[in-house]
Amino acid sequence: MKTKSKTLFFTFVTLIIFLLGIASFEIYLWTTNSPGSKLRLNKSFDPYLQNRKNERGFSGPDITIDKKPNEFRIFIFGGSTVRSERVAFDKRHTYLLEKQLKEIYPQIDIKVFNLGNHWHTTKHSTMKYLFNVQHYSPDLVIIWHGINDLYQSFNIKRFAHSEYKLDYGHYLGHFSDLYNEMELLKEYKFQTTKLIREFFDDNEDNSAPVTLDPKSLPSLKSFENNLSTFARNVKFHSIPLIIASQPFLYRNDLSDKDKERLWMQKVFMKPSEDTYVDLNSLILGMNAFNHLSKQIADHFKAGFVDLEKIVPKTTEYFKDDCHYTELGNQLIAKSLTKYIQAQKLIVLTPR
Repeated sequence: MKTKSKTLFFTFVTLIIFLLGIASFEIYLWTTNSPGSKLRLNKSFDPYLQNRKNERGFSGPDITIDKKPNEFRIFIFGGSTVRSERVAFDKRHTYLLEKQLKEIYPQIDIKVFNLGNHWHTTKHSTMKYLFNVQHYSPDLVIIWHGINDLYQSFNIKRFAHSEYKLDYGHYLGHFSDLYNEMELLKEYKFQTTKLIREFFDDNEDNSAPVTLDPKSLPSLKSFENNLSTFARNVKFHSIPLIIASQPFLYRNDLSDKDKERLWMQKVFMKPSEDTYVDLNSLILGMNAFNHLSKQIADHFKAGFVDLEKIVPKTTEYFKDDCHYTELGNQLIAKSLTKYIQAQKLIVLTPR
């Protein structure tokens, strides 16, 4: 009897300890990983632009509303490829561009500001120009987009909450993790249940490649509308504008080793949960967006730099699908410097 009583007692104590452990773990998860705590971590969070790096919304030298007489301001817009955080700050094309231009024009205080950000599209750039940049009196504006606008066409559950919307209102972007966490909290009573489920889930990717006609991508029209609106507003203020094409690594003859660097294809470019866009379709898709960039530049009499043709499609220049190595950043900076100098775009206007 005593042995049985001891067994029951130890079983009961073990159960109590287990439940206390689960309760403590739940409290930890809710207080450290709750959606609200994630938002509170970033004091400069912008509900319209979704994410931003500081109160100004861009990186670069110190800046005030008023300009010095010899100051020339360049603002470069785009997504994470423009931000180029995969290399050190002093290796990025924006930093190198500023350095090179200062060497050519030592008498002018040239400042280059990086407006690129993760997930950002032509819609984000248009908003940033209107509400974050135009009151800083830019002297030259540069922009390139493509791949982030391309994947807006796909409304898979992880990143979209509804069918495609012309204004990209369906796409969660930076909010996706937050939104999905909140949805999981509705579905599961405990965070622990979520973790246990994810642990036992089969995460093997069994999706298959499919061919897609780039003309069927609905975001092409949105891209055209957004970039045209951006160009129209910049040109309205008589500010020189350079539109560039977006470089990318995609080639049909990539080696298996080089293909291992590609990841966006199976994450973002998914017509359905069990398919993804094949490599040739992605090439045609990116070409379609870059062709539109050239057309819009021509229409608004803006400059055009064909970075997609300039940057070789090799892993010397690309870390993955579209983000650049140090060598890629150097080539982009050199190409922009050469174009700006050739077109005589560094001119101080009377203030």
